[in-house]
Amino acid sequence: MTPSENCKDVRFSKNIVPDRSNAKCGSPFPWQIWAVRTMEYLSGQSKARLILWGLLALGFLEMMDRIAGTPLFSRMLCFIPILLLTWFAGIWTGMITSVAGTLVILSIDVVTGSSTSYWNMGVRLVSFLMLTSVLSALKSSLEDEREFGRIDFLTGISNRRSFTELAEMEIDKARRYDYPFTVIYIDLDDFKMVNDRFGHAMGDKLLRSLAQALRKKIRTTDLVARLGGDEFGILLPETSTEVAELLVRRLQDAGITLLQKKGCPLPFSMGVVTFLEPPASVDEMLIISDTVMYAAKKNGKHAICHEIFPRSEPAVGPIGEQPCLLKRSDMPVWEFKSAGPEHPGP
Repeated sequence: MTPSENCKDVRFSKNIVPDRSNAKCGSPFPWQIWAVRTMEYLSGQSKARLILWGLLALGFLEMMDRIAGTPLFSRMLCFIPILLLTWFAGIWTGMITSVAGTLVILSIDVVTGSSTSYWNMGVRLVSFLMLTSVLSALKSSLEDEREFGRIDFLTGISNRRSFTELAEMEIDKARRYDYPFTVIYIDLDDFKMVNDRFGHAMGDKLLRSLAQALRKKIRTTDLVARLGGDEFGILLPETSTEVAELLVRRLQDAGITLLQKKGCPLPFSMGVVTFLEPPASVDEMLIISDTVMYAAKKNGKHAICHEIFPRSEPAVGPIGEQPCLLKRSDMPVWEFKSAGPEHPGP
């Protein structure tokens, strides 16, 4: 395994803090830290302040043009404030600055007594506006692509990629601020039987309904994602054992209610892990959560198993082979009826 596979790409991460303890990863370059912090600072400024700074920058560059006598170079530099304003404040801010900046440059020409070419000013204004439109369209396209790349096309909730990225950020925050978080791994026990009996269209509809039901029951700070097939993951930041158990019961009740309304006797198992100490990686987090979920399956269908990582007491065996803190649900195990090709309700 190469070092790049073990290290995160910190070039465009927020809150970059050099990690001197990891010799493989090393530290980000100073210019990377400066660039990220500059972008974060600009993103937090008001549009009025950005417009003011942009006009001052355009005026300063135009004055340097008069002093240095290098009009081509300075005019190329004038695009930089327009680019930054459009990227961080939007297309309308970029257009307003383009028009106002052109007027500022025209005013400087008048005040300094320089020869003014209205044709050149018009060409410069059109160039500013075209650049603003093209850059805004590019940013919108990149944001849409990034958003679609993090959404599960079937259920409309986050996908595994988005879950992994946010879980990685949560592990970093938990490591830095020393607080717990909880992960819930959900698996539909007999989902294949639903597809075989009622068809894949009904199975897809059931997944969509369950995903939306889970999303409605979690907090705004939580994240639910489809990890693949009939498996879902829920990330609960800053969530202790007691709070996690309350949320798990709420989620289980929501799933039960939904399945009863659909008329589909489909049990599901939930593996819950509260991390008092952050795992080494997202992969380790998912392996532990998946192991606890399969321990719930071994306890019977429609079961919950809740583990704490690391255990406060010495373990006799590995995680998943010990008694669960939160055991089998009190709901009855549903079975498919053997007769009749009836479909579940809508």
